[in-house]
Amino acid sequence: MSVSELRQAICAKSDAQIRQWRFGYDDRVPGPAYCVRIERVTGGLVRRQDLRPDDYFEIWPDLSAQHPQSGGMQ
Repeated sequence: MSVSELRQAICAKSDAQIRQWRFGYDDRVPGPAYCVRIERVTGGLVRRQDLRPDDYFEIWPDLSAQHPQSGGMQ
């Protein structure tokens, strides 16, 4: 999937926005809604956890069991 195809599929503002997320420009990460869209559009190949590794367990508590420091059940 190209950057343009992904942008259209998730209704992002621009191709540049996608590239900024991809390369971590100025520590930019997609917002939670975009993370969910990206995960769905890629069929789970790109996961929310991968896009927001520092805080996904706070945003999506249902995934907290996968985070060793979150105190979730394992």
